[in-house]
Amino acid sequence: HNVNVPHDGHIDNIPADWAVEMTCILGREGAKPHPRITHFDDKVMGLIHTIKGFEVAASNAALSGELNDVLLALNLSPLVHSDRDAEKLASEMILAHEKWLPNFAATVEKLKLTHR
Repeated sequence: HNVNVPHDGHIDNIPADWAVEMTCILGREGAKPHPRITHFDDKVMGLIHTIKGFEVAASNAALSGELNDVLLALNLSPLVHSDRDAEKLASEMILAHEKWLPNFAATVEKLKLTHR
C-alpha cells in the first residue's frame, strides 16, 4: 500500500522530518516503509521543494485562519495558475467547508458579505 509516513531517513536527500508517500507493509504495528526509491534525482528536487513549500504554507494558513495566508499557499502550488484562480478556489473551499474551519470564522463572515 502507498501511504504517507515519516520517511525516517529512508530517502537520503530530503530532510528526515518530512513525510513522504511510499510503499509500506501494513500490519498491527502500523505502516512499515518498504521504499522503492532511496534517493531523488536532481531533476525532480525542484518540484519536490516547490510542493513542500506549498504544504508548509498551507499548514500555516490552516492555523492562522487568514485568507492572505491561504492565497499565498495556493499561489505556491504548481496546480494553481493565477491569482484569480487562487482567490476563487480559496473562497469556494472556505465557504463550502466553514463548519470544519473554526480558525476562519472572521474570514467566512467577510466572504459571505462579498458573495451575496
